Formats: sequence, structure tokens, C-alpha cells
Amino acid sequence: MTMAGDVYASNRGLQWTVRVFGWCMLVGLPVYFFNNYLIFVLGWPGIGPIFSGGEVSTDSWIQLSLYFLGLVFAIVLVRRTSARHLRDEAAMITRFNTYLVRAAFWAVFLVGLVDMSLSFLRIEDILPHLIGDELNVEMGRAH
Repeated sequence: MTMAGDVYASNRGLQWTVRVFGWCMLVGLPVYFFNNYLIFVLGWPGIGPIFSGGEVSTDSWIQLSLYFLGLVFAIVLVRRTSARHLRDEAAMITRFNTYLVRAAFWAVFLVGLVDMSLSFLRIEDILPHLIGDELNVEMGRAH
């Protein structure tokens, strides 16, 4: 009869590859979001000029290096935790994702409650009495 450890040992290379791929996907998503923040909020050029032959700046290289650092981080993490099995890692990631989804739900729910309360106060014309006319007008403007 084979033990679970024997099965893991027989496919060690495949397990390592799957773990690296999985962690690259998990690390790539926050890097992608941060890259979008740099492009759309801070006005950085993105990595497009590097591959299209446009005007390449240091900011473009920094943004590209973020993706490579994410890849290196995933490989180093998998090497340092090589004794961890896929099922253990999946359980750990599932617990984190559960926490993240719950936190996102409550954040959206509480912001919605505040928004609903402010809308009710505005519609019933109570808000100017609570915060003043000037702030009420500022809150009504699109910024």
C-alpha cells in the first residue's frame, strides 16, 4: 500500500511546477493592480513602450521589473517551503481567500449603509442642518 508521502515524492517536479505556477498567478494579480494604479493614477507610461519601440523611460523598466520580481518571489517562496504539500497550501490559500471575501463584503456593506444614510438625509433635506450649507453643496458636486 502506498503512503501519501510516496505519492508526493514520486511527482516532486510536477508538484514544484504546479506550486510555482499557482504562486505566480497569485502574485501577478496584485502586481497587475499596482501597475494599473501607477499608470492611471500616477501617470506612469506602462511597459508598452519597451515592446513597441516607443520612448522608453526608467518608469517603464521599473514597472516591468515588478513582474519579474513577482516571478522571483514565487520561485523563492516555493523553494523555501518545499516540504509543504499542495493540499496544505491549498487549505492555507482558501483560508486567506475566505477572510478576504468576508472583509470585502463587510466593507461594501458598511459603505453602502453610510451612502444610504447620506442619501436619505439629503432627500429629506436634513443634511444641511447637520453639516452646513457649504459642505452640503460640496458633497453634491461631482469632483
